[in-house]
Amino acid sequence: MIALSRPVAAICAATLALAHADLLNDRLHTSNGKGFIEKYVCKYRGKNFYRPSPAVSDRLVITANGLSPFAFAAEIFRTVASGRKQDVETYENLYSRGLFD
Repeated sequence: MIALSRPVAAICAATLALAHADLLNDRLHTSNGKGFIEKYVCKYRGKNFYRPSPAVSDRLVITANGLSPFAFAAEIFRTVASGRKQDVETYENLYSRGLFD
């Protein structure tokens, strides 16, 4: 999918599949905590690119920790509907805080 310039997204333990595919060795990313990926993927070399964030997007690869489904969805929408930035922010605030404003 990356070779076709299509986004790839993974949340929670699905980030391990991206690590197995070597997609996280040179991209900013997150997962289920520092040390989680290297515990399960011995060929993973991207620990310097790991960020302790709910969701991260870098060059068509979107990752999130397992407790951040709304941040994950927002990153996906930012990638596939880049012209709707305000709508994405509105819904991200709504679902993450339970408030419209």
